[in-house]
Amino acid sequence: MKSAIAVPLVAFGLLCVTSCTKDTQAINLDSSANGSTIYLSVGDSVEVELEGNPTTGYQWLEAKSDEAGGTYDLSIIYKSDANPTGMSGVGGTYSITINALAPGEASVKLEYRRDWENNDPAGTFALKLDISAEASSE
Repeated sequence: MKSAIAVPLVAFGLLCVTSCTKDTQAINLDSSANGSTIYLSVGDSVEVELEGNPTTGYQWLEAKSDEAGGTYDLSIIYKSDANPTGMSGVGGTYSITINALAPGEASVKLEYRRDWENNDPAGTFALKLDISAEASSE
């Protein structure tokens, strides 16, 4: 008798897990998206790929902001291009991942600069995020 009840309960549980969870989206962008507004839901992510060469001292960094935080988090990872034998100073790609954490609007600004210099950045990249609440699960 116990197994007759357990099987339908397990089946219901699996159905609920697969149909009650929100599908998140991952959006891939490049430098052509500079200045765009991106519409997300909580749990979605955006990955931006920007070219760079840290051997010159330049790197993509998040610009300081006066905005209240908490709507997103951001991570930056660099991957070097293939490096022919004996060649140094090869560029690569910065992968910037932005995760939507809470509803709201936010501006993300990245600067391509040398961290130790106070000069204007050599390049900038900006996105406006419009994050909506996670879709309700029924």
